[in-house]
Amino acid sequence: MIKAVIRRSILFPYFDAVCMSYEEGVQKPDVKIYFRCMEKLALQAEDCLYVGDGGSNELEAAEAVGMTAVQAVWYLKDNVGQPCGRKEGFRQIENPLDILKMGI
Repeated sequence: MIKAVIRRSILFPYFDAVCMSYEEGVQKPDVKIYFRCMEKLALQAEDCLYVGDGGSNELEAAEAVGMTAVQAVWYLKDNVGQPCGRKEGFRQIENPLDILKMGI
């Protein structure tokens, strides 16, 4: 299950809020999910970093609401599978912990 994978992620301890689309009843790229997460965090979009694999037009939607969106491409190296390839126009993160070095 996706929830278990996310909870085991090396990044999970750094999350202030987790909004799973299936728990929220909203499917990406519906922007409602981004606004719900911002509400949980009590933040504005420009203060948020969205990290995703790029499937379902999630990066484009996060950017459209004003978040900084980056593509997690470490899946490509691990051959775990990714719904899309590298997306032009988005910063690509090769290693999960590199997100912490971004200074955002």
